[in-house]
Amino acid sequence: MTEYTRDSRGRGEPTSETEYDGESVGPLSRRSFLRTTAVAGASALAIGAGTSAASAAAIDETCESFGELSLEGGEFVVINNDWSAGVDEGVEMCSYVYDDGSYGWEWDRRNVANDSAYPNYPQVLLGTKPWGDTTSTSLFPIQRGDVDEMTVTFDVDNNPSGGEWNLALEWWLTGDRPGADVSSSITHEIMLVLEWSDDHNHGAPIDSNAFTDAYGNTVDYWANYAPHGNEAWSFHIFRVAANAVPDAVDLTAIVDYLDTHVTDSHEPLTSDLWISGIEIGNEYWPNTAGETRIHEFTATVNGQTASSGSSDSSGAPDPGVPDDPDDGDDSDDADEPDHGDDDSDDADEPDHGGDYPTWDAGEIYDDGDRVSWNGSVWEAQWWTQNQEPGTELWGPWEELGDADEESGGGDDGHDETDDSSDDHDDGDHDDGADDGDDGHDDGAGEEWDASAIYTAGDTVTWNGATWEAQWWTQNQEPGGSQWGPWEHV
Repeated sequence: MTEYTRDSRGRGEPTSETEYDGESVGPLSRRSFLRTTAVAGASALAIGAGTSAASAAAIDETCESFGELSLEGGEFVVINNDWSAGVDEGVEMCSYVYDDGSYGWEWDRRNVANDSAYPNYPQVLLGTKPWGDTTSTSLFPIQRGDVDEMTVTFDVDNNPSGGEWNLALEWWLTGDRPGADVSSSITHEIMLVLEWSDDHNHGAPIDSNAFTDAYGNTVDYWANYAPHGNEAWSFHIFRVAANAVPDAVDLTAIVDYLDTHVTDSHEPLTSDLWISGIEIGNEYWPNTAGETRIHEFTATVNGQTASSGSSDSSGAPDPGVPDDPDDGDDSDDADEPDHGDDDSDDADEPDHGGDYPTWDAGEIYDDGDRVSWNGSVWEAQWWTQNQEPGTELWGPWEELGDADEESGGGDDGHDETDDSSDDHDDGDHDDGADDGDDGHDDGAGEEWDASAIYTAGDTVTWNGATWEAQWWTQNQEPGGSQWGPWEHV
């Protein structure tokens, strides 16, 4: 492992031209130059020759040190981040926006004399950086204590080669609100490594299989570097244990893990610290070359979503919704387990009531399927199996109301307008009841209960006022936080 410090500041303005083997290359002509030099070596990655690069044409580019490309009206920014080894020092790196809406970067760092031992980090930024970089998004900055939901989904082609590299997501914590230069108040740096080379190694994880997030990703707590050198902050590193870029990640799980499992001797991880924003990029060290294309990067914070990438991107789930493992075609769903009631083992389960089938850990449920469990009716928000309703903060089940109140007004447990047109086997779901409403008890007029679960649209009374939930919440007092889940109505 290469031990390194981190300082994401620039290295000054680039020169107007770079000389490489006697050839003078202007910044905006380096794209073709990169492609030429990349294929020169027998072991080189043919930069730009992959299928992802061939599928679209670049409409904007920068090859300058810390050059920026604006996306989605400025809500996202691509940064040609060469903080360690500059493009004016022999590193070849350019960032692009393509005509299909995707974007990315490519680099060649195999022929740099007196190269630095530290990584560069071309990236896309949503939010702010402690040094004053900022985008127009309203999602960030946000204080840690106000985060009830923070998820990302992405569709990335990551094609590096050579020695040490990774694809990583990170954010910064600061004592002062980011927007201006607040780098003197940085307290922590939080990184999630999505994919990495064999040469990139922080040693054995501090906590293997530290947690599994709402999307089923197993995450390791990899390393914790104390402040040293010019860095006055702690550096916490997590990694996706599968060493493969997932479709979606629940970052709330990292926030929760740090709160409940980590004691930072340098600076407590308090709720009033500011989360700067989210950066995704490649850290790459000497003797590497590569190309990365981002087809989609979407973030959702407390119900608000920002998206970037190709308008026709596919394969990534909706924000907060994992991919269905099947092909999305319900025409052959008859092969799936029957969702009907299995009375053979109900004696071992609590009395749930209602007309919907009792949740079964072995069953597969799709978006819209309803079950009864622990006296309540629950509706699946996406494909799920063996995830008990009510046990996960951002799990696949939404509580609709009390099972007794829902009885008599339910349907067959599926959110389908015409079962006759679908081959899905509903088993014993058809109880003949067809005169119900949507089954959602919004709790209007009821006093807020700390132990109750509320979802978007539910209303309660508290301290003489009426409040409406803006998203899923439990044990968060109405009016207790300016940016909390309750809105005064």
